[in-house]
Amino acid sequence: MKDRDIFLKDGSKIAIIGGGPAGCFFAHFASKIARERGIKIDITIFEGKDFCQKGPRGCNMCAGVISEKLYGELKENGMFPPARCIQKEIEDYYFQTQDGCIEVRNPNPSLDKKIITVYRGDGPMFSQQSESISFDNFLLRHVESMGVNISSDIVSDIVLPSNKKEQAKVVFGKRGSREEINVDLVVGAFGLNTGMLEKIKRLGFGYIPPRTVRACQAEIYIGNNNGSNYLDNKIRVFSLGIKAITYASFTPRGDYITVTLVGKTDLNKDHLVEFLNHPVVRRTFPEEGWKMPKNYCICFPKVQTTQARQPFADRFVILGSAGISRYYKHGIESAFITSRMAANSVFEFGVSKWAFCRGYYKPVKKLLGSDNSYGRKVFSLNDYITSRRRISSGYLSVLKSGKEIPVAKMQLEVLWNMFTGNMPFKKLFLKVFDPILQFRLLPVTVTAWTKQAVESTVGGRKLRRAGRLKLLANKGLGPLEDGQTVVVIGGGPGGASCAITLSRLAKRRNIDLNIVLYEGKDFGKDEQFNPCVGVLSPPIEEILERDLGIPFPRNLILEKIPGYYLHSDDEDIKLEGDGEISCAVHRILFDNYLIHCAKDAGVKVIHARVTNIDVEPSGVMVYSERDNRRADVVVGAFGLDEGACKVFETATRYQTAPYMSTILTKFYPEKEEMEKFGNCIHAFLPSLRGIEFGAITPKIDHLDINIAGSKVNWRWMDNFLLMPQVTKVLPSNFAMQRHELFYSRWQFPTAPAKNLFGDRYVTVGDAAGIIRAFKGKGVNTACITGIKAAQVMMDVGISKEAFKDYYNSFSYITGDLPYGRIIRMLTTFSSHFGLFSPMIQLAKEDKKLRTAFFNSVAGSKMFKNIIFETISLQLSWKIVKILISWFLKQFPFMSWLIKPVSKIITNKRI
Repeated sequence: MKDRDIFLKDGSKIAIIGGGPAGCFFAHFASKIARERGIKIDITIFEGKDFCQKGPRGCNMCAGVISEKLYGELKENGMFPPARCIQKEIEDYYFQTQDGCIEVRNPNPSLDKKIITVYRGDGPMFSQQSESISFDNFLLRHVESMGVNISSDIVSDIVLPSNKKEQAKVVFGKRGSREEINVDLVVGAFGLNTGMLEKIKRLGFGYIPPRTVRACQAEIYIGNNNGSNYLDNKIRVFSLGIKAITYASFTPRGDYITVTLVGKTDLNKDHLVEFLNHPVVRRTFPEEGWKMPKNYCICFPKVQTTQARQPFADRFVILGSAGISRYYKHGIESAFITSRMAANSVFEFGVSKWAFCRGYYKPVKKLLGSDNSYGRKVFSLNDYITSRRRISSGYLSVLKSGKEIPVAKMQLEVLWNMFTGNMPFKKLFLKVFDPILQFRLLPVTVTAWTKQAVESTVGGRKLRRAGRLKLLANKGLGPLEDGQTVVVIGGGPGGASCAITLSRLAKRRNIDLNIVLYEGKDFGKDEQFNPCVGVLSPPIEEILERDLGIPFPRNLILEKIPGYYLHSDDEDIKLEGDGEISCAVHRILFDNYLIHCAKDAGVKVIHARVTNIDVEPSGVMVYSERDNRRADVVVGAFGLDEGACKVFETATRYQTAPYMSTILTKFYPEKEEMEKFGNCIHAFLPSLRGIEFGAITPKIDHLDINIAGSKVNWRWMDNFLLMPQVTKVLPSNFAMQRHELFYSRWQFPTAPAKNLFGDRYVTVGDAAGIIRAFKGKGVNTACITGIKAAQVMMDVGISKEAFKDYYNSFSYITGDLPYGRIIRMLTTFSSHFGLFSPMIQLAKEDKKLRTAFFNSVAGSKMFKNIIFETISLQLSWKIVKILISWFLKQFPFMSWLIKPVSKIITNKRI
């Protein structure tokens, strides 16, 4: 039965403690309902914080995301924030795991409902904006315009009535002053980050605050230029398997991103540093013109993990996060919902304890409280899956397979609703375990969970390795730190790429790293020479611009190579890819460009040869022709330079990679002859024993001619130049000038070096021997090895154990070497025994074989893929026929046996 004595009436007073969204929303709805019912009430909001202040003084420690649902409600109720308060309109989410990133789009986009981000206070501590952008201040000014009183006094105590007919008392004041006010209703909208919780608990009416954990939140400046290009209008959610962190996100707000971390236990700044230093997180930051600021606004707000018990008494009710709020999601929307329900309850049922229980607490508990139990299950499941890499990568592969596939669409819808909170957690939970979805995911689920079980059974290798890396880090072999020194020996693509990457990563992390690069040659002088053909093939442009952040030097291009001519002794074929264009450059000028880019990045370049090194457990000493230098780690990027290899072999366990020799010369024909030659590379597989392959590469005003073999020397080059198929391609005046040619000799690796890394040393490029068979894409691989070595030194450490990550990242190359050796062996055999000419004839008819030839010569694909994409039953029969014909020519006395077999094969094919 309604108790008329404790209903609000004309002249009633309401005191609201807290001027955040919960307090303002309640004031809005209470004023509105009172006006509709013709009741004059006096409402006062007590808020000691000035929301027009920047940083912690004006902040309410919230990520400030307004959901689609709340967006519509604010518009409908005349509380929509002005444009100055809106920092971003969120279009999509990115879901980032250890194995990749997937874009999660709104399955039901609407112009009437959007997700927006706001600042609760007036922006981060170090921000420069002048006008007020505070969402909370806007709400205060809004309710003030409705007649609500705003007091900046701080409430120090509350005295609840001993019986229903008495009023409650609010004690407030500033700096020692004390005032009291009698009110008919006290509304607690003070949130979790306040001392009021314990004061309310001591009142003894049964209130138990929600259990909480301390989250971590930081505002990181991105900048005007980077802000729009970096995260655009997307929130990035991370699930990286970091043990202490269950939820992490980047929320764009103006020129800043808000980093939000939530865990099962309290977080601190160390957790933030660990998260920001995670390789996946660092790769999401802007690449150009930005580095991590040394000072940023940081706070550790409390986040509720359970709901409050009995947040009400006679003439007293608690709203928002200090009462019941949605698990992990939408504190502002929860405040809106609970405030509106509380205001309706006050005027419908009254302000007694039982009125609040019936009209406010039970409905809110039913709506939000019971739903939170499903929310905990959903987030726990997500945390479990993403912390187990095999399972996570399995489900992520489905998402990446195609967003139009029904199962992928269903998964993406689940993720969208989990991130945005648009759907009740119970409904979301039922969607996750939808029988149709789980049936379609069954193959992935079985495979992924089986792999995870096997990996776990093998026995915690990752945990043991993490322990070893931590122990090594304590010995000074962890990731590079402020003030440490790295010496790079060799200024080719591998060394320069490593130095540039180190410099870029150090700047982004505000680490003062000393990077010194030794290069004996001065590439800027004309007399220097690099015995490399200098063909740059895709994706070199992407490597330079995306991974190294330097422009691709188009001005150095001498010739664009659209295709190849492949020659045997008496046959040739033109090979063209699907639009793949390689570029011929002067290697010495290209190397000089990279060296200058390294200097521009802050790398100290010393033109001197390294004469010796000492690698000790405590550090490295590098001796050169000009100086000696202490370092923490040394990078060998010296190619197969004999002197540098011996220096490394003496000081470490490094052993030079197996190699093949090459002889290179240059010929300068007349301009007309160069134009006649064209812009294709001519590759030769001669029958001349000792030469595995040869090539002639055009470069505007000259031709680079090279041969390769295990023991080639200048005589082999003389013999190669006299071969008919070679002289046929060369200009007519070549024979007269042949004896004036200058030869140079060099080597390139054919397999990885032994002990190519260890404590405080690592090799890259040719020195490491991580190279494709036939030396394909050598510059690309050198750059990539340099980049990866730098990333490992910055992310994992400088120990032998850490550098295993470096080597393992190139398993796609090392794993392809056996297939490359098979191709190399078959090619050498067929060219030396006259089998390659009929193979070229067959390639002219068979497109698959022709494509395989191009991919092998250009290095466009891995040899394993080339083999499995090319082989077919039909092609195999054709090759068998060629082999039989060749065998009959070699061994005519066997014709009586072979001919019947040949007829059978021919008839079977027909």
